[in-house]
Amino acid sequence: MDLDQLESAAVQRLEAERTAKIAALKTVAEAAVRVADLRAHMVSAEAAHTAAYREVLKHGWTDADLKHFGIDQPGKKPTGRPRRPSGSTNPVSAVSVGAGNENGYQG
Repeated sequence: MDLDQLESAAVQRLEAERTAKIAALKTVAEAAVRVADLRAHMVSAEAAHTAAYREVLKHGWTDADLKHFGIDQPGKKPTGRPRRPSGSTNPVSAVSVGAGNENGYQG
């Protein structure tokens, strides 16, 4: 391979890597913009839900009535058992269980 071929191959490889790097950046930027847009829509939808919920209560409906129709209170957290954090460990450390001296003696 002569120097011109070597240079051409190197430039081709660098351009391909650069193109892939820019494409990945564009993909993550588009996703970030979509998340920001959806968050803004969510805030707007929650505000509209809160206002409509207050209005329906003024017309004599109760929380129980609305719940019967499957309509939750605005901002209410889902019911059920909370999930345990994924990085949690047993609160009792291994050192305190069966702790003894270096020979295992607990006397």
